[in-house]
Amino acid sequence: MSAPRRNIPPRHPNVSGGFRRGGDYSQDPDRLWMRLYIQSADEDVERLRGYRPGGYNPIHLDNELNEGRYRVIHKLGHGTYATVWLCLDQNANEPSYVAIKIFRASQGEDDRELVMAAKLKEEGLGAMQHLCLPTNQFTNQSPSGMHICLVYPMLGPPVHTAASIFHREESKTRNLQTISAHMVKALAALHSRGICHGDFHPRNILLALNGLDGLDEKGVLSLLGEPEIAEVCIRKDSRPTPEIPYAPKYLVYPAALEDVASAAISAHAQAIDFGQSFDNSLGPPESLGIPVNYAAPEVILDGLGSMEMDL
Repeated sequence: MSAPRRNIPPRHPNVSGGFRRGGDYSQDPDRLWMRLYIQSADEDVERLRGYRPGGYNPIHLDNELNEGRYRVIHKLGHGTYATVWLCLDQNANEPSYVAIKIFRASQGEDDRELVMAAKLKEEGLGAMQHLCLPTNQFTNQSPSGMHICLVYPMLGPPVHTAASIFHREESKTRNLQTISAHMVKALAALHSRGICHGDFHPRNILLALNGLDGLDEKGVLSLLGEPEIAEVCIRKDSRPTPEIPYAPKYLVYPAALEDVASAAISAHAQAIDFGQSFDNSLGPPESLGIPVNYAAPEVILDGLGSMEMDL
């Protein structure tokens, strides 16, 4: 039987990453990483191999980012190229919270999401209510390398959870109509400028989460739930375990935003994640990352895409 999932660590500022058990880094790296495991692994947390050199930034609760401006208080999710964290903006006059997307060290300034975010702002879409674009950018050094970090407004759960959040049939219908209208406006704004979102599906449409700003950290965690962690362990064998600076001490499960009280969620919807977006006049990139279940036939059959694939 696996260990219970809930395991809340002591909260110490600026916990350093990595295991330091003596020895040197002389073993085969692949064999070394095979010795790391977490007892309660599932799809809600990233794979440990993602932390190898060039990979994820090993982040721990209470770490501070951007010269102490942001402090990590919970995790929001992960993807192939990044992890996303809920952070307190310690420079704000009153408690204010943001989502920070921390890219793998292998992702550079030419990453499509960064390039497209800059282009959308140049096109005058920075203030568009239904497109979620970064409000700040900085870098963070880790043993894995240099990581680009994008700061976003803190949003709520994805739209596919709306039916379970808005319980009353009358309000459910009205809210779903509102969400649909917001996404029509978002796509119209993109398409009128010749830009295809390229990864438009329910998980990339987020609802608004109201009432976080102004709450102290205890109040936020009361609303979202305390962080749950899975400790990283090392399989024992006869060989000494070298220093593993790239590995975090534990992985953090994402906050269950879909379980937040419905009173804190509104039908104000925003499209996120422009990492697959492209200029329609230049054609699609060599590969499109939209899930097969939401991909247009021309994407699946021919690997081709245009603005029509968003519809």
